[in-house]
Amino acid sequence: MKKTILPLALLLTSFLAFHRACAQANTTDSLAMVDLYNSTNGPGWTKHTNWLTSAPMYTWYGIFTGDSVHVELLSLANNNLVGTLPSSLGNLTSQGMYIDLSNNRLSGALPASLTNLPGEYTVSLFFSHNQLSGTIPNFQQTFLFLDLTYNDFTFATLEPYKTSSVWHQNNGLLDSVEADLPLILNGNTLSIAAGGTLSNNTYTWYKNGTVVATNTGDSTYTMTGSGTYGVSVTNSTVPTLTLYSIQNANTTDSLALIDLYNSTAGANWVKNQNWATSAPMASWNGVEARFGRVQTLYLPYNNLAGPLPASITNLTAATNIELSYNQLSGPIPSTINNLQSLAWLDLNFNQLSGTIPATLGNLTNLRGLILANNQLSGTIPPSLGSMTSLSTLTVYSNKLTGTIPVELGNLLNAYDITLSYNQLTDTIPASFANCSKLFELDLNNNLLTGQIPQSLGRIKTLTNLNLNDNHLTGTIPDSLCFLPQLAHFALFDNQLTGTLPDSLGNDANLIGITVENNNLSGTISANLSALYLDSFNISGNQYNFSVLPIPVQSFTHFIYAPQQNIPLTRVQANLSVSTGGNSAHSTYTLFKDGTSIATQNGDSLFTIGGLGNYNIVTTNTDAPSLTLYSDTLKLGLVLPDSSITTTQTISGTTAVDIDTSIFRIVTLTPGTGANGLTGSVTALESIDSSIQTFNGTPYVERHYDITPALNPSTSTATITLYYTQADFDTYNTYVTSHNINVPLLPTGGIDNGNILITQYHGSFTGTSSPANYSQGSEVIHPTVAWDATDNWWTVTFPVNGFSGFFLGTSPTPLPLTLLQFTGTPQGYDVNLKWLTTGEQNTRQFIVQHSPDGNSFDPIGTVAAKNTSSQNNYSFTDTHPAAGNNFYRLKMQDVNGQFTYSPIVLVTMSTPPSACAIYPNPATTSTSLLFSSNSPAKYAIEIIDLNGHILTQLAGTTTVGINKVDIDLHGYAPGTYTITLIDQEHGRQSIRLSKE
Repeated sequence: MKKTILPLALLLTSFLAFHRACAQANTTDSLAMVDLYNSTNGPGWTKHTNWLTSAPMYTWYGIFTGDSVHVELLSLANNNLVGTLPSSLGNLTSQGMYIDLSNNRLSGALPASLTNLPGEYTVSLFFSHNQLSGTIPNFQQTFLFLDLTYNDFTFATLEPYKTSSVWHQNNGLLDSVEADLPLILNGNTLSIAAGGTLSNNTYTWYKNGTVVATNTGDSTYTMTGSGTYGVSVTNSTVPTLTLYSIQNANTTDSLALIDLYNSTAGANWVKNQNWATSAPMASWNGVEARFGRVQTLYLPYNNLAGPLPASITNLTAATNIELSYNQLSGPIPSTINNLQSLAWLDLNFNQLSGTIPATLGNLTNLRGLILANNQLSGTIPPSLGSMTSLSTLTVYSNKLTGTIPVELGNLLNAYDITLSYNQLTDTIPASFANCSKLFELDLNNNLLTGQIPQSLGRIKTLTNLNLNDNHLTGTIPDSLCFLPQLAHFALFDNQLTGTLPDSLGNDANLIGITVENNNLSGTISANLSALYLDSFNISGNQYNFSVLPIPVQSFTHFIYAPQQNIPLTRVQANLSVSTGGNSAHSTYTLFKDGTSIATQNGDSLFTIGGLGNYNIVTTNTDAPSLTLYSDTLKLGLVLPDSSITTTQTISGTTAVDIDTSIFRIVTLTPGTGANGLTGSVTALESIDSSIQTFNGTPYVERHYDITPALNPSTSTATITLYYTQADFDTYNTYVTSHNINVPLLPTGGIDNGNILITQYHGSFTGTSSPANYSQGSEVIHPTVAWDATDNWWTVTFPVNGFSGFFLGTSPTPLPLTLLQFTGTPQGYDVNLKWLTTGEQNTRQFIVQHSPDGNSFDPIGTVAAKNTSSQNNYSFTDTHPAAGNNFYRLKMQDVNGQFTYSPIVLVTMSTPPSACAIYPNPATTSTSLLFSSNSPAKYAIEIIDLNGHILTQLAGTTTVGINKVDIDLHGYAPGTYTITLIDQEHGRQSIRLSKE
């Protein structure tokens, strides 16, 4: 059963409202604590750290002393206290008192001395779930909260207390459930000793679960035949309490309890009185039974260890099961839906695993479901939305994943939904707005994304809204500013933008606004001066000095520092920042490599030179707690903002950065061969004012022209060009806004494979536009990487010859369309085919071959048909290599402009034997194929059927596949022998048929 307890934090706040400065513990209080320890078997307590030692009393387990002197809070619940309460407990001297000794094994009567407890402040006494009995003291305190549930009190003790002269002042008594009483049998007459004034008692008798009589003032009943009898008793003076008779246990229920005992190491429980004995089931610790059926199973803090047996779901009459703060493991039984009478299920703080059973949704009478602090995984079942009676849903601190079901919006009676500290994803369901009674919505510490639903502003009862530590984006909905009960507004550690809504001051009950560590910016115009804010935290955002002043109450804990770094603006060699507020009140300090090098008031513009790491730090007398730090700029690793040219001498084979003062241009790594780049090199980096196009194809504003003084058309090197993300973003915006059907450039630091470099050959005339180069072009697929340190893209590729380099995602189109390009083995040849359309001024196709896909050599030329219709072309490579063969077409127009086709890979296997002939049979020619591991002399003989040598051929082998073509025009049809003679194969012969 859920225990009603005043929030500890609230009580501590009350206790700390007064303070007494004393040097040592009050002697009366310390002696009372010693008596309590000795009277209740202190050595046997579960926890008793520092008790009866010389350590300060405020360090003794369970004791709180707001002034280090007087005991103001004593919390020893679930701590195995056994025995009676000492009278000295009433000698405690604090003006406010909170004592919680619930769920122990205390017996006897409450000491009458408890009425001596000072009553200037609230006195809260929790004694539930013990075996207390006897007279209840006549408390005189003005403010009293007294919990006596689940003890052995009867009407005999409660009735006098309720009729005492002080009762009207003491409206905090909890006595609704007490221990069951035995039936008394005298012949055929049953009776029960419920105590109290007989005429105030009403007795309702049951036979086999059916009411058979109701008597007032008469505790007896004469049985009528065999059956199972029981009675419930009410008292007009104590209307909050009903007493029941002990009855023989239902066999199914008792077996389920025995199964729980055995499955969870019952012998090791902290409290297991009467369990697994012949004592009435209602007398077993933590069990409340009515007419033989378990109503409540209350075993928190009891060291239950092991799995929950499925048989626990046989307790079909149970209304409350509370097994929190134990070591239960394994899954929640899927048959949990058998507990149709269940109103409260608390499995908090265990080690349960597996998924939340979807069958829980069938428990339509359930009002409280508490599964927090376990290891449950999987998703939240949508079926939980069917529990229309549910008031509390608490599943925080598990391993739940997936989305929050929109069906939870059907929990129309819910006042607390807490799903925090899981791994829930996706957006917050707008359907929560249907939960019109919701007091607390706590979704913090998940992975939620998207915007905060505007609809949450319809929950007028909402008091606590905790959405912090997620990935929420967008602005804070203005609708949240009209919640009349909202007290705590926690949105920190998200990615929210915009600023606080101007109408936030309408939430008149707000005491906490915590929105730190987002991306909020601008000014705050909300009128917060009338709010009794305790905490207001806007730190860790993008606010600057413009956010102040903000009128708040003097007691408000207002935190506005630090803020995120502000942008550092660079225009060529000038640095500046924008900090908001009155710049005349600002002091700006320029740092280089962490050292202050210049300070000036009222003006943030600094001129810098040389390499280094620069940033600006700003203070403002209007905001003394805030210092704004700019981003750090690494100069010397900066790309220029406008066109620039420089010349530098290259030597050796190591990479050379072409720089000017603080600007990086290109990096060149000379080739290693005879044509390796050397000597003076001029690099021009041009930056257009907007995206330009050539032949309808756009290219990035930043482009390069590199001209060596020596051998510009044949020098070899590896080039690295540099681009900013802004370069790419501008290109992408142009492409999308003009609906150009080309791929986009990468974002987010991940190459998307779309970058192409078009190299235009020859020297340009006039401006460095593609149209001003005269010797054709080629398309290069570069290696691309994002440099997170310097915040730029590196684009690297090898070249043979230098000229202009332009970046885009589509090659400059030639006046033709290549529809298809394929390559297939044909015997020991490779047949290449391609199909074009729309040819205009097309000159030729140069077929190129490569063994590795990198370095290509021409192997043939096919003239273009130069018609606009579809054109079929083919070419046969009669000498492919064994293994991989890469082919591409260099497609050239009459003006020398060219581009390359996609690369085709054809894999050739070696001949099936050391020597083969193809084709066979043959008509006009055939080829002898054989492999060789080293160069050597060979001879080939052609012999007829009579053994005559008709022809002899000779040559030298090459490493790999050798192919010798044989002309058959002079041979008559028939059968011939082809013999190969060399050092590696000896003498091998193959029969050839000539047709």
